[in-house]
Amino acid sequence: MKTNTLKQKQWTYIGLVLLSILLLADIKVSTAEAIQVKLLKPYGNLDHVYQIENLYFAAQPDKATLEHFKNLGGKTVINLRDPSELKFDERLMVHGLGLKYYNFPVPGKQPVNPSIVIAISWAIEHEGNVPIFVHCSSGNRAAVGLGAHLTLSLGLSQGDAIEVAERSGLTHPGARKKLISLLKEGLAP
Repeated sequence: MKTNTLKQKQWTYIGLVLLSILLLADIKVSTAEAIQVKLLKPYGNLDHVYQIENLYFAAQPDKATLEHFKNLGGKTVINLRDPSELKFDERLMVHGLGLKYYNFPVPGKQPVNPSIVIAISWAIEHEGNVPIFVHCSSGNRAAVGLGAHLTLSLGLSQGDAIEVAERSGLTHPGARKKLISLLKEGLAP
């Protein structure tokens, strides 16, 4: 019994030729177009949440929303708000639900320190492919964190990172300016 028939060899050869042509032509698909953003409506007690693969981006969740996230397999919460912005201890609540918790305060009005978004990206990569809920008060800082993370992890261009962030909840002009400023500073993988 032959393992490689003539037909299999022909298809292998054709595949190699096509791959060589694509590599030589340097054909690229826009990375932003390839990133699928799902809008989940409603999501727990929130009106909506944006999902990109295992990442969920939203405004401030309440306990019922985080319970919903956990019931769907959620594992980790990344809070981008300063603890002084909250009237409760979110870390304690999240740990009480059995979820892992990170807090990387992204300032609301001041420029964002690049080390903060590098830490956010590190935490996302460190957690791996588990469901991760990233939030701030409105979802705008979460979208800034997403744009920076995609630039760091996938090498997205400034335009592509902004496009994906806008499809994921970046609506405030000030937050958009923060993302542009961060990307111009040269965040690179």
